[in-house]
Amino acid sequence: MELEAFSEGLTGAGFPGILSYQFSYYDPRTSDPAYEALTLERKEFNRKLRAWSPPEWEEIGFEPAASPFGFLSRDSELTPWNSFSEGIPALKVLPRLGIPCAFGNPNMPVVLAGEECAAFTDAELDALLRRGAVLDAPAAEVLLARGFDLGLESLERLDKLPATERHRDGTIVNVRTAEKKNSIWRAKTGKNAQIQESSVFDTGIPGVLEIITREGRRLVLMPWSFERGGLLNFSFSRQRQWYEAFAFLTDRPLPVRVANRADIRLHLRRSPQTGELAATVQNLSLDPFQIDALILEPEFQPTSRLMAEDGSGLILQPMQLAVLR
Repeated sequence: MELEAFSEGLTGAGFPGILSYQFSYYDPRTSDPAYEALTLERKEFNRKLRAWSPPEWEEIGFEPAASPFGFLSRDSELTPWNSFSEGIPALKVLPRLGIPCAFGNPNMPVVLAGEECAAFTDAELDALLRRGAVLDAPAAEVLLARGFDLGLESLERLDKLPATERHRDGTIVNVRTAEKKNSIWRAKTGKNAQIQESSVFDTGIPGVLEIITREGRRLVLMPWSFERGGLLNFSFSRQRQWYEAFAFLTDRPLPVRVANRADIRLHLRRSPQTGELAATVQNLSLDPFQIDALILEPEFQPTSRLMAEDGSGLILQPMQLAVLR
């Protein structure tokens, strides 16, 4: 069932999926009969999925600078899979928080983590930053060392984590529950930038910063390492901050958002011709998910919904998905 859910998730996101996995890679005599039967049974549903989320539609969300497809750099000789000790940083964080990713859409903001910066020339980094970017602290350190204006004077790594972090929505997060190996960085802000604090640590150290540089670039700094941040990356307040970051960087909110739930995967596509939106929602948690718990902007008021035949109205059981249009 997990493999079928993975395949349907790919298809609902506009990828071909792995619908013939067993048939293509195994001798039919050794294939799992149950998987073969399930694949054939859901063949029509997967055909509808491809039609409801057309691959030629443009994706909406954050574009990771590094992904399983490679880097957003033509000159890089680095191989992404062995460049990171624990996987692609942005792809470890965003999907679990329900933040949609976009690949191949140059109009979407990017996510840069520290080690990825080595894969880019200065000209490429300049082009990425002009799109609007979320940076972790190691990325900001590299960019500052290479002379980029981030609206910051300096960054200082701190060995001791603060006890709590207070978000501007009033939520207090216990930071000490994160692993001991984690660190935060103290940002000293510059005088020629417009900066808003999305959160602040109990010691008065700035948390997440929304920055407009003197050149007009919009950046969001999350002052820890995405790759080694562990639980610093995960909270419902952090989920809201990522959605706020998208709105800050693009001047418009994402049309669909997940609130206060983890492991609800969200993928958004828009028709470049008509502007029609398609939202694929997949429940990869262990609990049922109410589709009407999604936050919808006025621009997206879906009138139809595609679910598997065993779907139950507005409820997605674990592993199930739906496409809203």
